Amino acid sequence: MKISVLLLLFIFLVSFQAVYAQDILFSTDQTEYYYKVGEEAIVPIEINSTYGKQISGILQYTITQQISQGNVQFSNSNTEAKSLVINEENQKISLDLGTSDAPSNLTLNLNFNYNENRDRTVSLGPIKVHFVFDASQKNNQQNKIQSSSQPNTQSQQPNKQSQQQDLFSQQQQQMEQRLDELLGNQQNPSQNQQQRLQNNQLSQDSNALKQQIQKQVQQQEQIKKEFEKKLLSNNNFLNRHQKLLENGYNITDSILNPLSNDTGSFDMKYKNTDGKWATLQGNMKNGTITELKQQTQVQQEKLLGKLKQNTLFQQFHNQLVTEGFSQNDINFQDNENETNIILQYDNKKNDNATITANFENDEIKRVTLEDNSSNLSYLTLLILLAVVTVSVISIYFVIKKYLKKKKTFTINDSSPIPKLKTFEHIIESKKLISQAQQYYYDKGEYKEAFGTAGKAIKLFLSYDAGLKREITSEELIRLIQKHNYPIADIRESLKITDLVEFAKSNATEDDFKKIISLFNKLLNKQNINKN
Repeated sequence: MKISVLLLLFIFLVSFQAVYAQDILFSTDQTEYYYKVGEEAIVPIEINSTYGKQISGILQYTITQQISQGNVQFSNSNTEAKSLVINEENQKISLDLGTSDAPSNLTLNLNFNYNENRDRTVSLGPIKVHFVFDASQKNNQQNKIQSSSQPNTQSQQPNKQSQQQDLFSQQQQQMEQRLDELLGNQQNPSQNQQQRLQNNQLSQDSNALKQQIQKQVQQQEQIKKEFEKKLLSNNNFLNRHQKLLENGYNITDSILNPLSNDTGSFDMKYKNTDGKWATLQGNMKNGTITELKQQTQVQQEKLLGKLKQNTLFQQFHNQLVTEGFSQNDINFQDNENETNIILQYDNKKNDNATITANFENDEIKRVTLEDNSSNLSYLTLLILLAVVTVSVISIYFVIKKYLKKKKTFTINDSSPIPKLKTFEHIIESKKLISQAQQYYYDKGEYKEAFGTAGKAIKLFLSYDAGLKREITSEELIRLIQKHNYPIADIRESLKITDLVEFAKSNATEDDFKKIISLFNKLLNKQNINKN
């Protein structure tokens, strides 16, 4: 009897450990990363999961930068979120924090929220990122940090408006405290008259700066309130919002980016009782919603399930796994009834590959593989060999036919060799820029506007540099390094167009003007070279 009891107790303890050993770990090898000014700041994150299955959730990361204005310092924070599917095996992701044209310091904090029996959160940070002028200032040292899952004890998230008010209030308190310290210096009785006059001037300047910043904060808050009021009065938005609420979703966050009180973009986030998320994203211009897209985790998982049953996808995936690749990221791009699923792969040599699946009305239309690895697969070599063989045979028959004709006809050697008609890349790129400005941007379709402007720049540079083929942004930057182009401006503009087009960043009017200005600069340079 005792043996049976002990055996049951042992089995219970083993089962208990197996259940509660399930966890997700986030880690990074360093707490501080150093990059030269102008370099891309890439922070690698390693993810280990013991669940033995795919886990879906939301990855949220906040980048905070310290800003100095006169003698006043305050922080500027930017928070971004995206869906993340964690595989059964260990994986790595890379966070691109962009570049800086001057020395600066950033702080990165990560949160991964998911639901597995209950709401859980993995938090990692703070991670410091430093931009320095000289490579000798880099001080990268191994100092691994790791964080595991913790229960999410917050029953509901705080209201977005109160968060913004708290942030503004904290910034104002920081400024007031700093200014009070500056003003307090004039109480020293040992100061001479000149020092008192200088401090009095500093006090006036500081008060003026304080009032200016407070006025700007109040104006921005008022614009945001009016923009939110316009959004909530739109019937199309309200119908979508109400339908989500009826399906058990509750709003968890609202990100508003107004350009004015009735023009800008919005991103509303929801979650249901099962922990599944949903979003409503779009643009509004002059009080009219010009774009409205809805995404749900349930729909994305449904499409992903169909893709994994697709025979061609399975072939591509197995081919990459055989070559040593593993999936590190997945993105969904929605446009009305069309959805693209983009799966990113890499290997230990940092080679990249991409599988893209196109859906129309939830049905797979095509699946493609783009392999940028340095080692071509055996299948790729066979394809290349077949193409070369067919080309050689074709050339042989063309030459043979030409020689036969030469025996019959007389060739006039003095006749000029006909020139092929060159591709009018300048005209075509101008058409794309005009389309981006007048057809998309003026109608409030900002993602299409930025994407089309990026295509115009890539088309112009590809043919202007003699490449004459469709090319990715990264490959284009690499191949035009030897040419006399403003590489830094091109890199920044193409990065902005890609991020906005793929819904990873919000569009701003200043960014769009910079891109149009860059295109005109490249066009003027080309005209000067012709003359």
